[in-house]
Amino acid sequence: MTVALRFDADGRMRSITRMAQSQQMLQPALLPLSQTHWLAFSRDGSPQRRIRVSQTVDAGAHWLDAPNLDLPNPDSSVATLRLPDGTMLLAHNNTSEGRHILDLSASVDGRQWQHMTTVAQGGAGTEYSYPSLEWADQQLWLSYTDQRRQIAWQRFAVV
Repeated sequence: MTVALRFDADGRMRSITRMAQSQQMLQPALLPLSQTHWLAFSRDGSPQRRIRVSQTVDAGAHWLDAPNLDLPNPDSSVATLRLPDGTMLLAHNNTSEGRHILDLSASVDGRQWQHMTTVAQGGAGTEYSYPSLEWADQQLWLSYTDQRRQIAWQRFAVV
């Protein structure tokens, strides 16, 4: 079950809220659209094999299921980030089975995603997973596990 915990400025827990009705959603990646409107993209453990979405319009006090993205997901985690210019990024395994492809996609609305680049791709049995995105030094930094044995990273100049 995916839940959101809310804390006050002193670190005391204010509330715990279920983020989705589905029991199949795991490891949400939060993407703020405004101070109160956020999307949560989650790995999908169901047979649908799509990136699951929930949203809040009240800063996390309540969450509602939203339509799944039209992107495959092999029950793997995703990472999201909003760039200073408002462009939204999604790092994800763009396949229904296996984690041998790791892609980076972009969106302007959080619903429609365009492929930007393939970050890593290998043959059967290879795995690139658990991505993380960070904006630093006016560049995009993407890290991920490579075969679950080491951390790999790439840096992108985003224009």
